[in-house]
Parts: sequence; structure tokens; C-alpha cells
Amino acid sequence: MRREPLEGLAEVSPKDEAIDLKRRGDASQLLSPGGERRQSLRGFEDTYTDIVDFIVRITHRIWEQADMGYIYDTYQHNCVVHTGYGTSYGVEEVVGGSIALLAGFPDRRLYAEDVIWSGDDEAGFHSSHLIVNTATNLGYSPWGPPTGRPVRYLAIAHCFVKENRVVEEWLVRDTAAMVRQLGFDIWEVARRAAVEHPPLPDGETDRLRGQLPPAPYESRHDGDHVEDLVGRVLHEVFNGRHFNLIAETHAADVSMWVPNHVQLTGPNHARTYLLGLIAMFPDAHLNIEHVSSIGDEKHGYRVAARWRLSGTHRAFGWYGRPTHKRVNVLGISQLHVKGGKITKHYLVFDELALLTQLAAGTSAESERGVG
Repeated sequence: MRREPLEGLAEVSPKDEAIDLKRRGDASQLLSPGGERRQSLRGFEDTYTDIVDFIVRITHRIWEQADMGYIYDTYQHNCVVHTGYGTSYGVEEVVGGSIALLAGFPDRRLYAEDVIWSGDDEAGFHSSHLIVNTATNLGYSPWGPPTGRPVRYLAIAHCFVKENRVVEEWLVRDTAAMVRQLGFDIWEVARRAAVEHPPLPDGETDRLRGQLPPAPYESRHDGDHVEDLVGRVLHEVFNGRHFNLIAETHAADVSMWVPNHVQLTGPNHARTYLLGLIAMFPDAHLNIEHVSSIGDEKHGYRVAARWRLSGTHRAFGWYGRPTHKRVNVLGISQLHVKGGKITKHYLVFDELALLTQLAAGTSAESERGVG
């Protein structure tokens, strides 16, 4: 049964205000080595003060300082990495893929927009790192020869970290924005990639139980909790098709970022986008895999939700004529909540990976008319 929007929220378990990226200074402070430990980090290098410091500074060192060898010190030898294209295993895959991307964009800058975290040094930490990326295509990239063009795109890396090592990572980049800004034909790029990624089998998604309606959202906490608010909204909009909840649970001036580096403003634009997405995949089912949050009533809450969307491309839309292909989309959302309303939503998934699943076995003629 659908509940009404929450008027107030229970306090999230308190976390030290110092372990919050939003309450720190500029890059000169974020990237300063050392300092006094703000939380217990058993097994971590002494230079790191807390989990946010660890995530921000290893990202800077690996990518902006090009210390690719540091991956061996900060990723487990048998680490697991999930992307929109599937799952890879082992640190060598991480090193090789990172070098290939940096070779194409050697001046890449990664601006830490937020790190939402949970856990401790006993059970391990989960971190959701929202990054604004800028770069210039000065070398060969996975998508083609150098174009000399600049790109700007969002990415979110969700890492499970223990004792100075990334054990598992879920990585989503807005690569569709990159490819389009580079001037490449995105469907041609998708068709080339599809050769290496066979299509998924058909079959029903998990949204319905036989002929019964979608199951209600199951709360993960006692009382009204911000993580349940976000989980319920995602579940009931995507799975329950209660698109009216967008207006009820989003602020009038809500900002929503979607693939292709597009910013939408207001509940109506958010609803229009989600209606268009679900319309193309009428059996779409969203499975929420992980939710974490930081914040308080005074400053507002920030929530990270990792999810997978599965569905069958059965209707015309901005992805062209229906291909009847099954897709499985890894996505991560970061949402800001204040006063029981969602005020920001960064909805990030690899749209190029989705198009790759649709493009398998197709021709240029089949995509004619696609925007």
C-alpha cells in the first residue's frame, strides 16, 4: 500500500561532521597529505585521516598525478569491478583499463562533488563518490582517434573498501555524453562495442509476481528514515508506476541530472523524463541493491542508492524503433533531501552501455530517426 510523503524524518545515525566532504575547504585542503585521524582506520596507510580523505586522495593520485602503479597498493589483487558492460576481475584489469582511458584524456581532472559513506573499519566502508570530470581528447580513446575536443561528464564510483584496499567497485560514467561531445556517431560506437558484448536473453523481469501487482516497498529501518523515503520513491515510481509521487515528494525547484550531461528543473521535467524512459521498456523493473546516507535535519540529508534496471525495449522513443532486446542497466543515484522533499537528484548510468545492448545485430538503417 502506498504511503503519503514523509513530513519529518528520523535522525540518521550521527557521523562526525568533519568526515563530510561538503563541510571542508577547497582543493588545497582536500588534497593536503596527513593530519590528525578523524576516525578509526585499521589497516590503512597513516597518511589518511578518514574514509572520505582516502577516497578523494587516491582518486587524485591515480588519475590526476597519473600514478597508475598506486592502484596495486589501493585495490585488492582479486578485486571485482562492475560497470554497465559487465564484471571484471583482478587488479590488472583495473590498471589496464585506467591507462587506456588516461591515454586518451591525459589532462583529465576529477572534481569531487560528494562522497556519501557508511560502515567502519571492522565491517568495511561503502563510499559513493560523485565526480565532475573534465578532459581533452588528446590521444586514442576506446571510442576512436584523438579529436582535440573537450568533454565534461558525471561519474559515480561506489566502492567497498577494507584495510586500504578497494575490494569491490560499481562504476558508472556518462560515456554517452563523452562520445557525443567528441563528435562520434553514438550508434556506430555502440554497434562496434556490441560485437564484444552479446545480447541478454529474453524473459520476464521481476517486477510482477504472475498476475499480481508489484509488491510494496519493504522498509529497511524502523520509523521514518531518509533511506526509506528515497528507496520508496524509487521503487514506487519505477516499479509501481506511481508517477504522481514525483510531484508529491520532490521540491518545486528540484534539479535532476540525467545522462548526456542534461540538467532538468522541476518535478514536471523529471516526470517527463522518467515517463519517456519507462515507456520504451514497459516491463522495466528497478532493483535497489544498496542505500546509504549522511546528514541531519539542519543541513539536510544526502542519500546514495545503487540500483539495476532491467527491461525489454518494446516501444518507440528516443532510442529509436523497438529492438525487443533485453537490457540490464547498472545505475547509481545521489539525492539531496530536506524537509522531507527531494531537492537534487543525480541519476547516473552508462547510456552507451545500454545502447550497446540494443545495437547488437542491428544496422544503421534500424536506428534512422534516432535523436
